[in-house]
Amino acid sequence: MVQQSDQLVAQIVTQQPVTQVSTEKTGQNRPQPDANEQAVLALLWQVSARINALYEQAGADSASGPDTVAENTAQWRASIEVETKEDNSPLTLADRIANQMLIAGLQAIYPGQLIYSEEQLPDSRPEGQSFWLLDPLDGTREFIRRTGEFTINLAWIVDGRPVSGYIAVPQQQLVMAALQGQLWQAEQGGDWQPMPAVERPPGVPASWRISYSRSGQQAGAYEDLLATLKRHQVPYTVQRYGSACKFIRMVQGQVDWYPRLHPTMEWDTAAGQAILEAAGGCLVDLKGQPFRYGVRDRWQNGPFMALADASYLPQVQAWLAARPERTEDQE
Repeated sequence: MVQQSDQLVAQIVTQQPVTQVSTEKTGQNRPQPDANEQAVLALLWQVSARINALYEQAGADSASGPDTVAENTAQWRASIEVETKEDNSPLTLADRIANQMLIAGLQAIYPGQLIYSEEQLPDSRPEGQSFWLLDPLDGTREFIRRTGEFTINLAWIVDGRPVSGYIAVPQQQLVMAALQGQLWQAEQGGDWQPMPAVERPPGVPASWRISYSRSGQQAGAYEDLLATLKRHQVPYTVQRYGSACKFIRMVQGQVDWYPRLHPTMEWDTAAGQAILEAAGGCLVDLKGQPFRYGVRDRWQNGPFMALADASYLPQVQAWLAARPERTEDQE
């Protein structure tokens, strides 16, 4: 399988013709994706196809069949080669294939640029240099559970800021990106198309659509947050999505607020932050400061608030300040 991924990458970087972006509805002031950004799209389509093929074939070969949750079947887990990393997170064959294809592809498209991947971190830190930050398969647990909510995340970091970001959702055949400060998307293996920003009514939402992880980590902190909203008589609904699918839903106008009160890693958020900012939203720490990347001595993020519209931030910070304090025993 790894040999096949090498062959696919070679096709992308040596044989794949540069696709032309449709100029219809782009507007005169929108810079179009350049040849390298189009090549990254081609790479993401190839990686998505490879991951989908593994997902479907391994599911078909498992005892439970491809249309059921098979996470607890030994045959399914063996077919995707599930391992446990030192941090107790899972790793699968899909993670390894995606990682190899993405690094080889980016090295060919952008020779000499630094690449930091969740699955292949260099020993040295970026130390102020520009670099690629990758999560080859965000939502590995969702891949294992067969929910379909896994993504491929790429971000280009300059001076600690995610200036470009790509999120591919293989099972939806969707790629969304922030390129040169503008939103673009591609569907069903197609070319880049401009993505208009979602029109939102002025002010804060009449009923908040909140999304957070399917993980049960620090459940009490989220319960306190929702209890604070109830105490202030704030209407809300909760939608649970895995991986960076939450960022996609926000930009599509389906989610207003994504609070994250338990840890993530920098490769989990960089691409989503770039895309949210291009859409008029924000991803900030609890003091309201945007995340920066590759500037600390570790890759772990603190808590954050992701908002579909940056103007929501003062109201959200007020609710956060009104939460009851939790002791260590309550965490």
